[in-house]
Amino acid sequence: MTKRLTSLLTTSTFIIAASGSAFAADIAVKAPLPAPAPVYSWTGWYVGGNVGASFGHATTDFNGAPIAFAAPGLLDTFAGAGFGLSDTQYPSGFIGGGQIGYNWQYSPLIVVGLEADFQGALERDSPNLSNPFSST
Repeated sequence: MTKRLTSLLTTSTFIIAASGSAFAADIAVKAPLPAPAPVYSWTGWYVGGNVGASFGHATTDFNGAPIAFAAPGLLDTFAGAGFGLSDTQYPSGFIGGGQIGYNWQYSPLIVVGLEADFQGALERDSPNLSNPFSST
């Protein structure tokens, strides 16, 4: 009986020790709550500016019909030369400006604001007429 008692005591000690360690691993520990994400607000003043450059190419063609005229004293009508002009321009220059304003965020979905701005362009160009006359 001693052997059996020793075996029972050893078995029960092992069972108690094993079950205790299993419960220790499952102990619920409350983690601290995460910090709330910061909420972005559009309310406030702002100032901004913009600069740029412009480069262009514009061609305009003018075509006129031949002019018909009658010479005094003659019954024949002579056809005069028509005209054709081609004007090519290359505008280029500076573009820029600035703005200032205030926004107020009424709700998470609505932003109301007021803005003033000044924009300008300093473009230079000169006409480049070519082919002033052509006879048809």
